[in-house]
Amino acid sequence: MKDDLPTAFGRLHAFAQTLSGLMKEAQEAGAEQATGRDNTDCVTVTIDRSGALLSIDVSDNWAQKLDPKDIGPAVLRAVQDARVRQLESSMDSVAESGLLAKIESLNIEDMTPTDIEPPRPLRGPTVAPGQLVDEILQAIESGGTQARPATFVGTEDVDDDIAARVELDSTGIIDCSVGIAWGKSVGGSTIAWAVRQAYDKAYEDVLASAARGTGPQGGLFSEALQVINSLQTPRGQ
Repeated sequence: MKDDLPTAFGRLHAFAQTLSGLMKEAQEAGAEQATGRDNTDCVTVTIDRSGALLSIDVSDNWAQKLDPKDIGPAVLRAVQDARVRQLESSMDSVAESGLLAKIESLNIEDMTPTDIEPPRPLRGPTVAPGQLVDEILQAIESGGTQARPATFVGTEDVDDDIAARVELDSTGIIDCSVGIAWGKSVGGSTIAWAVRQAYDKAYEDVLASAARGTGPQGGLFSEALQVINSLQTPRGQ
């Protein structure tokens, strides 16, 4: 016999929680941090599991191998190298621990449905179920085709000699540029400091955004739980 809607929703919720727990174990299976370098060995970065920048180093002889305009791309290459090394470490640990087999063996039909307490709606009276379904589908569709992940930018200028710009999203650094005034000689430690300062400013915005709240779909799914709860409540109660 097929599950009724509340039971099916609870079973799906339990499946998602179990899968999320196993994925978290897989993510934490590898090394806590990874170090990467660009192809010239001028830039070295260390990141943690989340992609957050722990350290950056730029060699003082960078000008022998890089043009000033190539410093930003070199930072990105070093970050990508560190991400690859982190992924390789995680995959090795997952294979050794048997987590992959656990994930592959998950079956939603085997899950005990979660008893979900519907949250309070984030707006006025709950809309009709049909309208709510339409809104959720529209939100999912627009999220997949139009919405872009939030990005955060930090900049740092050093005595008009150097300007660094770093852009982040939830995975870490996605863009970096460094501008050096014509004719100026800038040491690697100064470049690394400027990039780090720009990164820290952007990262502060990431933390502030995470603390602020939820996206528009959160309210819709909250109301979906309200509707499901109403469907299993006898009339008059």
